[in-house]
Amino acid sequence: MIGCLPSGSYYLVRSELRPLDANRLLLGNIAVARPPEVAVLWDKLTGIEYKENQAPGLFAAVFGTEAGVMPELSQPLLGTGILNFTGQRYFAPHGEIFSNCGLWFFPFSSRIGDDHPEQHKDPVLIIPEDTFIIDARGPYLEAEERWKKNAHRIAQLLARGR
Repeated sequence: MIGCLPSGSYYLVRSELRPLDANRLLLGNIAVARPPEVAVLWDKLTGIEYKENQAPGLFAAVFGTEAGVMPELSQPLLGTGILNFTGQRYFAPHGEIFSNCGLWFFPFSSRIGDDHPEQHKDPVLIIPEDTFIIDARGPYLEAEERWKKNAHRIAQLLARGR
């Protein structure tokens, strides 16, 4: 299945992240009630290193394929990087990539099933380096270059979990 991805560079990361107990989901510049088919993996605003008046940080969520069903995380999850996630441009100090970016992950299948022992394994995150990147503010070469240079740091952060 990985061979079906477009040419480009990707990080394949085994992660210990588990869904947060989140009631809300940040969709760009608005927080909405989290639907059951979405698992929030990382949200700086839920207490992970967030400080008042700080530029928004890293947001990551998995969007399932079936309405009302939590996505199965014990499989490869394809990520789409989203720059300027909240629709505002923040220039973080020293080119910090974690400011105002998001990763939305999508599973390759809807469910693995209860009879598969692999369903309790850690998720494998497929993090793009130079493809599947969206800029919420339109073409913005500096942000895209910053992502390319620092995607490995996001991969390391998500691999470690909290």
